[in-house]
Amino acid sequence: MNVIGAVDQVTAKAIEGKPAVNLTQALQGTSPNLIIQQTSNEPGAYQTINIRGVSTFGNNNPLVVIDGITGGDLNLLNPNDIESVSVLKDAGSAAIYGSRSSNGVILVTTKKGSKSTGATLTYNGQAGIQVPRVGYKPVHSYENAMLRNEAVVNAGLTPIYSPEQIRQFQQEGDHKWFLDEILQNAAQQNHNLSLSGGNATSTYLISAGVLDQRSNLVGPDYGLRRYNYRMNLTSDFGKLKVTGILAYSRTEIKEHSFNTGTLIVDAGRTPTYYPIKDADGNYLTNDVLAEFNPLGILEKGGYRKRDNDNVFGNLTAELNVTKDFKLKGVFGGTLLSNHMFGRVTQVNFLPKGSY
Repeated sequence: MNVIGAVDQVTAKAIEGKPAVNLTQALQGTSPNLIIQQTSNEPGAYQTINIRGVSTFGNNNPLVVIDGITGGDLNLLNPNDIESVSVLKDAGSAAIYGSRSSNGVILVTTKKGSKSTGATLTYNGQAGIQVPRVGYKPVHSYENAMLRNEAVVNAGLTPIYSPEQIRQFQQEGDHKWFLDEILQNAAQQNHNLSLSGGNATSTYLISAGVLDQRSNLVGPDYGLRRYNYRMNLTSDFGKLKVTGILAYSRTEIKEHSFNTGTLIVDAGRTPTYYPIKDADGNYLTNDVLAEFNPLGILEKGGYRKRDNDNVFGNLTAELNVTKDFKLKGVFGGTLLSNHMFGRVTQVNFLPKGSY
């Protein structure tokens, strides 16, 4: 395919080695024309990707083309399988795709083997720890009580806490902050293995990858596991070149049954003179969180589990009729199978409230 116009190309070298969960994350910072945003820290949370300076009414998502097939999902791709990514920004370069390209086009080309080379076995892996960062810390318990008193007095109301209670808060010190109680460090690891090579007329590449990303929210085995398998084959039959691609990915996500944003906001605004549990292990509520306890929901409130399977196939034939004239045909598609199972378990809180 020949494209005329503004094209921004990202090579495999710019992507390799990044501790990214998917291709969208790996593209962050590689092109000035890409705007990538992530609004959730949950494993498996999708990122939004837009092309700078290109927007329309309604949906602003660019058209994604993977190995010649439109409509692919960047979040399901293994970054280690990518040869290059091209960003088509202006109308001239994207015109070949018609009205679907009004928000720009992202072309993804996956890796293939090399002709006349022996079999090459390649492994790369990464392991690390994800450390959640909170941009603020709570004031001490007695300081919070003084500030709350000041707020209600300024509103013409009676103070909530007596001087004796404030002195008691200062003497007893702080309980653990609710937000620290529901967040944790989480492991992430990524392993990839590929076999590639070719002879004078054909090439092959077979790859497999596994990603395991645990959640920064406490709870029973929350996180993401993804498995990627890919086979790219190319053969020349005189003037005819045939390329076949078969890829399979499976994503397994387990998450809590509530809203992440609500849990984090409510845990972050709870003063440190309130304990999250009593000595018997009961989850406690208070005058700030009167109906539920974030830790109780995460540990005992149930879960959602999603298992998603994706099969991608592509067959391309290119015939060199003359030196300056080629015929090319592309046939392919994607099969999806998505399943979700959820379970909510009742949790009782003291002195009141339940989930």
